[in-house]
Amino acid sequence: MLAVYSSLVHPSGSFDATSRFHQEVSAPRPDLWDLASRRLGIAKGIEEWRRLTAFVGEGLPLRDDEEGEGTGPRIPAEQVRAAWNVVTILTQAVGALPEQSSWSDYVARAQALFDRFLDPPSHDATPAVSDQPDQLYETFRDSLEELKELTGMGSEVSLPDFVAAFRRLMEETVVPIGPSEAPHGAGVQVLDAMAARGISFRALYILGLNEKVFPRHIREDAFLRDGPRRFLEADLGFKIQEKLAGYDEEKLLFRLLCNAARHHLMLLYQRTDDAGRMLVPSSYLGEIRSQAGSCAELTVPRRLTRKFEEGIHYRIDRLTPVEAGIKFLLDRTVPHRLLNAMHPAGRLVLRGLQVLRAQERGESRLGAYDGITGPLEPFWAGLKGRGVSPTALQDYATCPFRYFAKQALRLNPLVIPDIEEQIGPIELGVLAHGILRLCLQRLREQGYFAQPSRSTVEPSVVLEEAARQVFDRFAGAHPVGFPLVWELQRENLVGFLRDVLRDDLAELSAAGWEPVLFEESMSGTVEVAWAAGEGGSESFPVAGRLDRVDWSASRNVYRIIDYKFKVSREPETLDKNLALGAVRGLRFQPPLYLAISRAGVPARLEQEGAGAASTCAEVWFYYLALLGARGSRGGINLRGSLVLLSGFQMGAS
Repeated sequence: MLAVYSSLVHPSGSFDATSRFHQEVSAPRPDLWDLASRRLGIAKGIEEWRRLTAFVGEGLPLRDDEEGEGTGPRIPAEQVRAAWNVVTILTQAVGALPEQSSWSDYVARAQALFDRFLDPPSHDATPAVSDQPDQLYETFRDSLEELKELTGMGSEVSLPDFVAAFRRLMEETVVPIGPSEAPHGAGVQVLDAMAARGISFRALYILGLNEKVFPRHIREDAFLRDGPRRFLEADLGFKIQEKLAGYDEEKLLFRLLCNAARHHLMLLYQRTDDAGRMLVPSSYLGEIRSQAGSCAELTVPRRLTRKFEEGIHYRIDRLTPVEAGIKFLLDRTVPHRLLNAMHPAGRLVLRGLQVLRAQERGESRLGAYDGITGPLEPFWAGLKGRGVSPTALQDYATCPFRYFAKQALRLNPLVIPDIEEQIGPIELGVLAHGILRLCLQRLREQGYFAQPSRSTVEPSVVLEEAARQVFDRFAGAHPVGFPLVWELQRENLVGFLRDVLRDDLAELSAAGWEPVLFEESMSGTVEVAWAAGEGGSESFPVAGRLDRVDWSASRNVYRIIDYKFKVSREPETLDKNLALGAVRGLRFQPPLYLAISRAGVPARLEQEGAGAASTCAEVWFYYLALLGARGSRGGINLRGSLVLLSGFQMGAS
């Protein structure tokens, strides 16, 4: 199944499975299927492939925001459905294989799957084009025939054993690259030294000729030295290999490699490592120098400009378009024809050069690229229509240019979901938010907060059930890394949240609070006084999401809770002083949440049967730290956010 899916997402030209699914998939995009599997961290097993089903309706977003919600560009839903459809068809076909059968039966079934899902080589093409696919096809058929010969052993074989034998045979089968009339094939092979033994090469490059690399560093066994090993072999007949004899094996391997080159032999070693420390060349190089005598030694320069000037492998006729573009630019030459015709990012490079020249003029006045964009009327009109969020204001206060690039220019970070990432602090924060919200919501639904001391509901049990549901939902839509690490992270987070919940419930009971609203989207307005010369004041829309709203029945007031999850031991200074953070433009959630809650929260509380509380008593940051204490609150101030809104209008970035 994996081989067929790989041929779908990476068609080689020899075998292409895409056309076999044209009836099930209209306009297939295997490149997007590959991107979807990387985005979701799918490695193996049908259960991991089921993660696709969560996105067959609305498409798969390629990024997550701070709340764990999908954002940015999306893989269309039809392509996600197509990928899942292909996986389903392949799973059903492979699932029909019996758990135990004869070698000949498994070979016949494998050939049938091959014929069903992989296109045979086209015989309509020219001989030069179709020669290589024909050779691959025949080699595959011959390899299957070798497995069929094992039928004479008489016994049946299990499916895992057949798959292991088939995989090993495919890995060991070699097909020469290039036209069949070439005696040794053509192309480039990348092999380790052991795999290259006994193969003849027209030109051979041997890398890593440094001491402790080739030859490798060999030590005697600390518990059984080579002397006793030699005694056990010679006098007692126990064959135990001497450790230091590995140096003779290394030397033999090096000799075999050197003799494998028919015309050219290139030996390469490093002068220094990545940190600049000197490395010792291999002792084999000294032997080659003493025996060859006239062999030439070339030193590769460190600087790229000198490489282009002196290196024989950096000649212009051996460079790719990108490398040639770099060479010309380092030579202070702009290759317009190359950038326009062949370079994949030629237009971007040309525009970047124009910007660079404008920035390096050194004029006394500000230029077009010096941070003042001027009024952006379309963007400003859209911002007034949809409202500004506290997070956007905080981004603007921290780095105006980053806000301009993200919000005005719509530039997004490059998405390369190519590695299996582990769960980081951002993902842990999203999970903690979701578990606490679901747990407190269920406690309220079950009547726990009516009389906490007499309630029969066990909060820890509710927490574990909520955590299990949140974890399963998260794992179904995100890569979670290695299973063992994921399991340990789950256990640690649940244990941490158990302590958080215990302290939180104790504080709620002592102060007479009851959680009522969770993840509540709110919108409102703030009165903004514009800078001098820009008119008077006006109401500006603000939108945000409140993590939690607590209500006190005895005082008929409410408070707003905003969670902050971190892995550091101590809160930052601004987390302890929210008023200072708001004035500095780095903690905008409390003041803006207070502003927008006045209009919407009382009505929502009344809808939930909590009473029409019209006064917000306080705004809290709940600082959740895996390694330290939690809890922070302070006064609030709206002035910093209003000044930043004025900066928005003026276009200061």
